[in-house]
Amino acid sequence: MYALLHLSHHILTVLFALLDFIDVDLERPEANNGFYVFDLGQTVQGVGEKWEDKTFFGYAIARKIDIRFVLDDPKAKLFKCHVSASNELKVSEPAWDFNFLKNRDACAEKAPANLVGAIDDSHEKYYNGRYGPKEERFWAHYTLKFPGDLKLNASRIYQKAGNDEWCDLNIMPVQYKAEAGVEIIGKLKDQVLTTKITDYYAVWIVANIAMKDRKNRSMKSAKKSVMLPKN
Repeated sequence: MYALLHLSHHILTVLFALLDFIDVDLERPEANNGFYVFDLGQTVQGVGEKWEDKTFFGYAIARKIDIRFVLDDPKAKLFKCHVSASNELKVSEPAWDFNFLKNRDACAEKAPANLVGAIDDSHEKYYNGRYGPKEERFWAHYTLKFPGDLKLNASRIYQKAGNDEWCDLNIMPVQYKAEAGVEIIGKLKDQVLTTKITDYYAVWIVANIAMKDRKNRSMKSAKKSVMLPKN
């Protein structure tokens, strides 16, 4: 019986893993299961002595995130993306909703008693590792498979991409409008976080070096290349 249950669990694990593959639709940014993929054309700036005078074709991947994960542990790398194959990106992020994992008491103020009990039970099993190590259950992994004969690359546009071709994380805050006197709730690097900011997005940019690149004709044209704002 144990062997049968173990086999069933393994099959379910494989099935769920398959669900994490997303066939990227480059024509419809909204059709990528919560990831927004935008074609940047040939506007992505190279870096380093070998590539700094070139611009590459590339893509931006945006994903709405809960900024509280970042504020809760600023040094942890909780939203990650790297090139895992010539036409694939692997994105890792927290699998849990922040409120259900770290804001239990606030949930308990509004949730019915039976739901609170279920949340507590799930926490006990999670932290005790009953259904797998919590270090593994914490993460959700997605593989974004791009169409066509692409050659995705991070090392030509990021100084610290490394052998695993990691993409730099850019956090893009979106607010309705800037107003004087808003409440400041924290700071992240050089960004001031306020109550007027409504959404945050993790944004990664990746180059496609399969398409022919070109040298910039002048420093002026280089400045037109895509650079994400810092605030």
